[in-house]
Amino acid sequence: MADELFAPEFGSPGPVVGPDAARSALRSMWAAFPDLRFSIDELVAEGDRVVAKVTYAGTHRGTFLGIEPTGRSIRFTGVEMAVVRDGLIASEAWHVIDHLEILRQLGTEPAHP
Repeated sequence: MADELFAPEFGSPGPVVGPDAARSALRSMWAAFPDLRFSIDELVAEGDRVVAKVTYAGTHRGTFLGIEPTGRSIRFTGVEMAVVRDGLIASEAWHVIDHLEILRQLGTEPAHP
């Protein structure tokens, strides 16, 4: 479905752009959390900008951020923002995710100073 959702210019400047950039990002997440699900809790659109509050849930079955699989289930929220042109996600998507909360749920929280 990436070809139906993402514009050719989607992604950061670099070797991978367009639908392939989206595929690459999603494949790495699904490799770590094969049962990853997400639901849109809130959605706001104004002009060409779309912002969504998203809840993610999945089981840690593959390496994630250098952390070997723990088998633990995680659930966290994030905010996603993108620019939409001609019905396609045209810009790099901006993500705001609490990685510390994910690490806590995986049982790998960094030590406090």
